[in-house]
Amino acid sequence: QVFALFDEAMTTRGTVANGQYVPYNGVPAIYNFLGFLKEHHFWWLASILYPASLASFVSHLPPQEHFEIMRQFHRTMSLTVTVKDDPAKSRIVLKDGRAQLDFEESKHDIESFRRCFSEAAKGLLAVGARRVFLPLLRPPVIEKPSDIERIEKLKFTYNDLISYSDHTSGGNQFGIDARRGVTDSSGRVFGTANVYVADSSLFPAAPGVNPSWTIMALARHVATRILARG
Repeated sequence: QVFALFDEAMTTRGTVANGQYVPYNGVPAIYNFLGFLKEHHFWWLASILYPASLASFVSHLPPQEHFEIMRQFHRTMSLTVTVKDDPAKSRIVLKDGRAQLDFEESKHDIESFRRCFSEAAKGLLAVGARRVFLPLLRPPVIEKPSDIERIEKLKFTYNDLISYSDHTSGGNQFGIDARRGVTDSSGRVFGTANVYVADSSLFPAAPGVNPSWTIMALARHVATRILARG
């Protein structure tokens, strides 16, 4: 998430129930895609920022400054950034008998983040943000349009990003035989008699869109094949 601090409240305050603070779960902006995955390799969507997320984004600040930002939580808003990485550089491998993610960012991935950060910062500053915070462990200070140049010159890798993998997919993909996949067309794992897969791990790679309907369709397909076996 790219988030910004404003001079006035961006979200409605929550309530206190049974002694516990319950945040207002609303999106403080029009929920709309602002980038296009096909053309730009990324998209944005306006999103709510949770206190825990805000705390992680400002963890690099001195304690007093960190405290002041957290006090102004309701003056923040954010854009969720989605980048579709290069599938050829993201795979599951066996290491010491355990499955591990073997991942390496591509130059294209980093430049996509750079463009996305620049455009997001420009947009947030244009609508009145006092300061823009990038999801980096050591982010540059972005308070005015001329600061965007710092993003253009910034050197970073995935190890410098505060990010997570969304809708993780693949790993047990369909294939016509064991050399080309993990399961057959019914979702049955090759070499087994009664082990089936019916989730997004059947995908050959992450689709880059919300996978819920596809997962349900695949689960139904696998279920009908199991029923057909009697």
